[in-house]
Formats: sequence, structure tokens, C-alpha cells
Amino acid sequence: MRASLKAVVLFGLLLAAAAAFPQEKSQPGKTPEEYEKEEFSPFLKALRRGEIILFGSFPITLFLTFEVYDLGRFFANDRRMEYAPWPVRPPNAEPYTTEETIGVLVTAVSLSLALAVADYLIGRIVAKRAAHRSNQGR
Repeated sequence: MRASLKAVVLFGLLLAAAAAFPQEKSQPGKTPEEYEKEEFSPFLKALRRGEIILFGSFPITLFLTFEVYDLGRFFANDRRMEYAPWPVRPPNAEPYTTEETIGVLVTAVSLSLALAVADYLIGRIVAKRAAHRSNQGR
């Protein structure tokens, strides 16, 4: 009960802060300008893309890592129902230990990082091939 009351109070404070400090009207001549083509270096663009892939893939890798870990844990414990994977897990299921949770999180982050690095390497290979083809065409 206390946690829900705290959540409601926090939400109310956030709404009050948003209402107290509204954004000013946009005035003519103060419209945002588009970025120049060379405003950001290729390294920063690649870093931003990697960041988006890392954080975007994390929920998926976390879910899949938990599912694979649940299945492995279920079969390692002789398929006892206390260790059943998520869709059929009973209410009295065996909780994860701290070490298990940390292991799953580290694995999920590592998989997300591997996806971001793989995307970067594939992008480099594709760019080099495109540059090589354009040089051969001249």
C-alpha cells in the first residue's frame, strides 16, 4: 500500500513540475536548424548507431537470455515444477539467486554489445565494398 501511495505522489509531483514550467511559444526566427552533412564525424555517427542497437536490442536479449536460462535450469533440476520456465511457472517457483540474476544480466548485455559490434563490422565491410566498386567503375 505504501509503495503505491509513493508512486501516486511521485507522479503528481512530476505532473505539477511539468505544469509549472511549460515550454515557451516558438517565436519566428527561432526555428531549429537542420544538421549540416559534415557536422558529425563518421565515428560519432557509428557510435550513435551502436548505442541505439545496444540499448534497443537489450530488452530482447534479456528476455531470450532469461528464457534459455530458465529452460536450462529446468532440465538441470530434473524437470521439477519449482524450476519450470516462465509460461508455466507456478506461484511457488524457486526464485533466482543474486548470482543467477547478475549472470543473466551480464549475458544479455554481452549479447547486445556483440550485436552492436557485428552491425558495425558489417557496415564497414559493406562501405569498403561499395567504395571498391565505385573505384573500379572509374
